Amino acid sequence: MTMLQAIRRYYAGYAQFSGRASRADFWLAALYVWLLQAVVHFVSTVLDVFLLGSPDLSLRDAAVLLVGITHALPSLALLARRLHDAGFSRAWLFLGLVPFVGPLTLLVFALQPSAPRLGHPADASDPVPAGATAARR
Repeated sequence: MTMLQAIRRYYAGYAQFSGRASRADFWLAALYVWLLQAVVHFVSTVLDVFLLGSPDLSLRDAAVLLVGITHALPSLALLARRLHDAGFSRAWLFLGLVPFVGPLTLLVFALQPSAPRLGHPADASDPVPAGATAARR
């Protein structure tokens, strides 16, 4: 998975709370949003200080708020898909409302490996045939 693929999936699943998102999918998209926020923060601060001569940084605040608002829904949807992939319910998103402990717990949940999908073997490349024993090697 490349960063560009993760960004495409991030925007394609803008409001899709069902489905799954792998760890790579989640963390590459999270890195993209973080980098986007950092670039917008830097550029708007430079514009505020050098072009407008204002130390108030009102342009920066507005630009960062705009990026944050426009990326809130897709980020929540991506986290819901990541939670589902790790074997947790998307209802755990509400844990993020609990100060300090909630976001840290969601971080730990997002770090978990993907849970096996029901009805599919854990390693689909080497399935155990029907009637075979597990110790066949």
